[in-house]
Amino acid sequence: MARQTQEEALSDVLLQTERNITTHVDDFRHSLSLLTENTAFQSALYTENISMFDRYLFFRDTFDPSLDYIRVTNPAIDRILFFTDSSYANQRLNILSLEGMKEFPLDPQKLRSNNAQWVELDTETLGVFGGFPGSTSFKTFVLMTVKKKDIFPAFYSSEGRILGGIFLENKQIYPPNPIDFTKHYQAKIENTPWTLYLNESSLPKTDSTFLFIAIITILCSIGIAYYMSRFFTRNISQEITHLKQRVNRSLSNDPKPILIEQQEEFLELSNDIQDMLEMVLTLQKENYNNHLESKDREYQAMINQINSHFLYNTLSAVNWHAVISGQEEISYAIQLLSKYYRTTLNKGKNKILLQDELDNVQTYIDLQLFLHPNRFTVNYDIDTTLLEVPIIHLLFQPIVENAIEHGFSQDLPNQLLSIKTQRETDDIFSIKIEDNGTGFNIEQLDNIFIKKAQGYGLSNINQRIKFYFGDKYGLLFDSQEGMGTLVTILLPILSEDSTIKEF
Repeated sequence: MARQTQEEALSDVLLQTERNITTHVDDFRHSLSLLTENTAFQSALYTENISMFDRYLFFRDTFDPSLDYIRVTNPAIDRILFFTDSSYANQRLNILSLEGMKEFPLDPQKLRSNNAQWVELDTETLGVFGGFPGSTSFKTFVLMTVKKKDIFPAFYSSEGRILGGIFLENKQIYPPNPIDFTKHYQAKIENTPWTLYLNESSLPKTDSTFLFIAIITILCSIGIAYYMSRFFTRNISQEITHLKQRVNRSLSNDPKPILIEQQEEFLELSNDIQDMLEMVLTLQKENYNNHLESKDREYQAMINQINSHFLYNTLSAVNWHAVISGQEEISYAIQLLSKYYRTTLNKGKNKILLQDELDNVQTYIDLQLFLHPNRFTVNYDIDTTLLEVPIIHLLFQPIVENAIEHGFSQDLPNQLLSIKTQRETDDIFSIKIEDNGTGFNIEQLDNIFIKKAQGYGLSNINQRIKFYFGDKYGLLFDSQEGMGTLVTILLPILSEDSTIKEF
């Protein structure tokens, strides 16, 4: 009977787990179809010789709002990448050429316009890969990535046993620890190549004989330990009780020193306890002061949060009025300003992914181009394998600001700003910000290095990098008067789950 009950329970768990995973899979298929079946996307991507203004309208009215909507409705999505051979390739950080597909284990030959292909990108990440309906001129695909832990259950019991896993053919893809099944239940995950297994041997087994022996052994051990403890502590119990009473008196609101006569056996122990109590009282006072400071910081953070919400709501209201009034340029500027403010705040966190920091810089540059049209052009050369590397917040936006404000002149034509990321070694990468502006001599460069931008100087950025990552990282400057300036930031290649100190 107990055996049958266990099997029924395991079958119920299998069915519920399969339904939960299928729900996540369906959510991703739906998100993918919102893009691949979007006629506005298809029309823009398959139009030859599209003008720069029409391309700008596509990004503003279709591309960015669609991606924002999908991320809101499906928070499990980690990244959204496009691969195309149309003129849109490399126009955004997440729009790559078809050559970029070689970095991922994708097989475009297996795709049809009405299906999605799930692939394992690495030990922690999955991707769902889909194609846009065919065109005789262009090919376009989209890849959405998700962390395995966000769609698969933990598969661990409260005792730490592995209860099951997800397999692709004979290869286990989750959890990473190998499972040795003796007898298992399985279910095919719909619309995926995965099979769900649950391990019967991981369930707790009941053995009444073993349980009886264990209980008797424990009771006997407790009895023996009790009588032995009474035997060995009988002679000192009175002294310990006496000392305890004095400690309790010392922990009162008006503590007094523990007075021990020289002939008492616990003189040294009592003196040590007295020192410990004095330290405890000191730490309690310090902890109370720290608690007050913490509450003050929490209050200030709450005020800042309220202010940020007020600003977001105000910008949203102004944007709505601009849209109603047909003021498209004003609406576009307000949207840029709102996005820049959001990415700059970063929810108060010090740690940020390189992808998000690049979004902040790109938004700042778009605002500058809105304020000063045609003043300069910008070129991005980004190593996509570094986008998930964590760095510290507000790292190179002040450097970009310095290049625009001090490097470019209103009178010079063909001014160019370049932003490039690349691996230097296996554990070091660089961010290079280069302009072909006026450049600086040594004296001017020293002044620029200490000039404040965005609330702190470039020397502060260099100090922050060395504080968090070590002296071998930081800023390098190379500038020639009349030739331009190159600023190189050297940073470590950390894993996404690496910890960076927060304040």
